[in-house]
Amino acid sequence: MSGLPNEWPAWVSSLVWTLITVGLSSVVCVAIRVFLARRLVLLATKTRGDWDDVLIRELKRRLPFWGLLVGLWVSLDYWPLQARWSVLITRVLSTLAIASVTLLVATVATRVVAAYGPRVSP
Repeated sequence: MSGLPNEWPAWVSSLVWTLITVGLSSVVCVAIRVFLARRLVLLATKTRGDWDDVLIRELKRRLPFWGLLVGLWVSLDYWPLQARWSVLITRVLSTLAIASVTLLVATVATRVVAAYGPRVSP
């Protein structure tokens, strides 16, 4: 194979490590999701309220996205970025994470109010 270069470009190595990191982060999130499905659902069935069921469902729904964000954040070290780009990307990832947690809290609060509101009103 005479036409192939002896060494890969640096960006290929960074890309491969990024894909591996994001993949591992996703696997960890799937494991956490399975753990949540088993342990927390058992705990939730022992309570009378619906709030814990809503919380568990919403956590499980958002875990894959959070795993992607963590994988991308860890992968930043693989890339030779200027400080300003690193800061910018970190801020974007942080903003997405904060927005996702905020939407989680808002969704849980909305569903709890929808479930318990009619019970409280006269």
